[in-house]
Amino acid sequence: AGHRMAAQHQMTDREFELLGTTDAVWRTYVDDGETELYLVALFHQENWKSVHPPRICLEGSDMTIVEEGELEISAAPSRSVGRILARSRGNGADYLSLYVYGAGGFLTSSYTEFFLHHAPSAVLRRSTGGFLGRVESFVGTGGVAEAEERCAALMRQLIPACGELLER
Repeated sequence: AGHRMAAQHQMTDREFELLGTTDAVWRTYVDDGETELYLVALFHQENWKSVHPPRICLEGSDMTIVEEGELEISAAPSRSVGRILARSRGNGADYLSLYVYGAGGFLTSSYTEFFLHHAPSAVLRRSTGGFLGRVESFVGTGGVAEAEERCAALMRQLIPACGELLER
């Protein structure tokens, strides 16, 4: 499935403040079927403690968490990502979010693992760079399985792109 960028959201100072970094991007993509997908990627160095689980943003956006777990997005066992199915309190629409934390070859969907990866080096004041990547979409008429594949296809592109940016 192909994706093309449809819009780049101009983030406000408040949004950067909430994310704890100005090294972040929020974009809208559309797939071949013209369905919108939303991509958020943020990068961190010593400010890794400002990175928080995606459920906090979703709940703060007037959504209720319906399911939370993991989704395998490729043949490699280490390539599972976090998966949240949420429901808008406003219009009742279902919303799927896939996310992953990464740092120099390290990938996880677990906030606890992300924290434990960074904490030892932070104690020694040697914080390492990393990222949080999220791909999201409303579920729509195709159902949850279709939304999962739509988001996973873009996530499979996001993970290596974020890893390359960390190496620069």
